[in-house]
Amino acid sequence: MNPAAIIREARADGVCLELGKPGTIKATGEADAVNRWLAVIREHKADIIEALNDAKTEPIVATRWRLKFAKGELLEVSYCPPATSAYALERYPHAIDAEPIPERPRRVATEAEARELRGLIEAVYGGETDDDRADALAEALNDPAGALRCYRAILKARNT
Repeated sequence: MNPAAIIREARADGVCLELGKPGTIKATGEADAVNRWLAVIREHKADIIEALNDAKTEPIVATRWRLKFAKGELLEVSYCPPATSAYALERYPHAIDAEPIPERPRRVATEAEARELRGLIEAVYGGETDDDRADALAEALNDPAGALRCYRAILKARNT
């Protein structure tokens, strides 16, 4: 497995790999997920460090950030659209560090859910353009359970 794939797949599993002290890798995330990746990280340590160094020039963009303050306080913030650590730290000038919070992999919609979402979106956005409905469906498929609750509630409210 190449280092870029390791970094990408670890992130998809909820593990964020970053450069630590010189010659080290910092793996953050849920303990079980980090433990699953430790052997692979150790085996490919030098290559991962090189890949992380190469990627250092490109800022990390994330939806959620954990901000650290001088007295050890932590604050989790979310941004939409996703933001860089510099953006997050600019908004919280007393913060001393910001680390991205890995996104949890989302569940893929079943065919039945996708079909129902198409119908619900058509009912809610019937007068909108095809592009607008396609955008709404794409977003809904990112969180099928939440989207189904939302669109069902909208239609229920409209029908009462």
